[in-house]
Amino acid sequence: MKHIRQSGLSLVELMIALALSALLIAGVIQIFNSNKTAFRVQDAFARVQENGRITSEVVSREIRSAAYLGCAKGLSFTNNVDVSKFSLTAVKQALAFDGGNMVEAFNDVSNTTGTDLANYGLVVGTASGNIVSGTDVLILRGAGPCEGGKVVSYNSGGGGTAQFKIEDATACGLSQNDIVLVTNCQNSEMFAISNNPLSGGTKDTIAHADNVNNSSKLSGNYSDDDSYLMKYRENIFYIGVGASGRNALFQMQFSGQKVETFELAEGVDDLQVLMGEDSDEDGTVNRYLEPGTTGLDNEKVVSVKTSFTLSSENSVDQGAGNQVVQTSLQSITTVRNRVK
Repeated sequence: MKHIRQSGLSLVELMIALALSALLIAGVIQIFNSNKTAFRVQDAFARVQENGRITSEVVSREIRSAAYLGCAKGLSFTNNVDVSKFSLTAVKQALAFDGGNMVEAFNDVSNTTGTDLANYGLVVGTASGNIVSGTDVLILRGAGPCEGGKVVSYNSGGGGTAQFKIEDATACGLSQNDIVLVTNCQNSEMFAISNNPLSGGTKDTIAHADNVNNSSKLSGNYSDDDSYLMKYRENIFYIGVGASGRNALFQMQFSGQKVETFELAEGVDDLQVLMGEDSDEDGTVNRYLEPGTTGLDNEKVVSVKTSFTLSSENSVDQGAGNQVVQTSLQSITTVRNRVK
């Protein structure tokens, strides 16, 4: 009897081959998913770190430069601006500056009614740009840089209008009605420019007329070589509802004659502020207090401790719920213009 040799695979061999193939495929899928998760984690960390870098850099820079009034630090200050000549409520609030309270904060804001924040047009809510309830708000005031702002001549005006001649109004970006500070080592005064300093016969000339100021005169003499013109600036940092619906860090800035608001960094969930008070004025911080604490003197704040909470936009593990990358970023920044 002739035997025919079996060709191909038996059922058992086929089942073993399929099982081994399934194990290999499962391993490949597992490696792919692990790599995908690792990529999500790395990407989320990178985005959080980038937003943290922007947040820390911008806020720290403004804290360091706050409370600057030229070399007239701690000396006489006069606000000559006629606030009634400006229509926007937020601008009016910025122009109420009296030379003090240059580092200010509001703790765990839940309602802005009756506060300066309301005058800036800021409210707590869920609409885009609104303050997120329970977060802090930081306000920084002072003079900003003005290239070409050195005073080269000064005319007190006699019976007319006080005028300055500066090196270059164009380089400083000055326009009519801009709010500026003139300072020497005795006085610092804020006023609105009443002329167009960029062209014509009055180019580089800064006039101080009473059509936008309380008087056409200034109280100080700015003919000295150490007199400078600078722009007045205010910066307000707060956590608001971003354009995407997520929490974000916002900056509201007054400069020149207008108020602008920017969304600086998405994914910034919280801001908490502590004020470093030099209570005995020896140049070092004695205590850190929450804004609004009884006994806190804002004029003696020489450093600010900020704590930001940041999170990623998407979950890093789609199979395990909404697991986002979250981190806390803390820094202590010196208010350089208050350190002796």
